[in-house]
Amino acid sequence: MHIDNDSNILLPNPYHCRENTAASLIETIYSKITRPNLSAKYFAEHTLLCYLNKDVDTINHKVL
Repeated sequence: MHIDNDSNILLPNPYHCRENTAASLIETIYSKITRPNLSAKYFAEHTLLCYLNKDVDTINHKVL
């Protein structure tokens, strides 16, 4: 993990969102979501973590 001098976590460029919205986050992390027959491995490798279950529910609803 990469951390700067202020203890901020630095993400690699492929994980940068174009804007600070849930839609942009979903588009960035799940860019192949519309392809048929995605494996369980795809979802295991593209996991979003949230502090609150209600946030997980909201994002899952938007992804679906």
